[in-house]
Amino acid sequence: MHPVLFQVGSITIKSYGVAIALAFLVGILFAAWRAKREKLNPNDFLDIGFIIVVSSIVGARVFFILFNLKFYIDNPVLIIRIWEGGLIFYGCLLCAAVASILYMRFKKIPVWYGTDIIAPSVALGYMITRVGCFLNGCCYGKVCDVAWGVSGWDPFTGAGRYAAQFFFAALFGTGKMPDIIKLHPTQLYAAGISLIFFVVLLILWRKRVFDGMVFWSYVGLYSLYRFGIEFVRADNKELFLGLSVPQLMSIAAFVVAVIVMIDLGRKGVLHKNAEMVKGK
Repeated sequence: MHPVLFQVGSITIKSYGVAIALAFLVGILFAAWRAKREKLNPNDFLDIGFIIVVSSIVGARVFFILFNLKFYIDNPVLIIRIWEGGLIFYGCLLCAAVASILYMRFKKIPVWYGTDIIAPSVALGYMITRVGCFLNGCCYGKVCDVAWGVSGWDPFTGAGRYAAQFFFAALFGTGKMPDIIKLHPTQLYAAGISLIFFVVLLILWRKRVFDGMVFWSYVGLYSLYRFGIEFVRADNKELFLGLSVPQLMSIAAFVVAVIVMIDLGRKGVLHKNAEMVKGK
């Protein structure tokens, strides 16, 4: 809807880039604040935040490029233009998790305890990012006729181009001017659902019975959400049995989350604060 927030001279400030920066900033500061409450060193989590920024952007971009390899082979100059969109969250989550785990092991922070502290920040950051996606016109939904469908997309965005194609296909196919074309605001669906996940994760934190419960609950919840929302998203192609790549990845992620949670639940390891960590 508003891919460009404002322009100062030759400098253009993109809404998606601002959203990404704000998501990381808010998420990192929130994780550091929670670590301090747990009597852990908040500077360690600020460091983890920096690691997450780098690894998640690289991972999310690499995954997106791999799934659109032919396009980027033909247009290599576009590879670095992440401010226009083109990130896959599973790549972000996987690379950020691996990098964070390695750092926490180096700092001798119990891994699943640390990831439980960080998990709500991921949900919070994801919510902000999806608002940026809405403004940027990426990650758009299918054509719909629901009352809350969104029209008037910027023609230079992915959503605008998709709506225009549908418009002209209908126009030249029927010879009649079609009604206003509205798309599912899947970005706002995602933002709202992620806000709910954020609240749920904070509640789970208080009720957790083993380290890793919060983090892996988020992986499971995200997988269910992502599998479902793909049915109304228009920017991902079907790959196998009518399912898209994100849906197949969601199935795999959900299975892994369940298996790991069962294993961690059997071990029953639980840290409640830094004093318990020091006492191990």
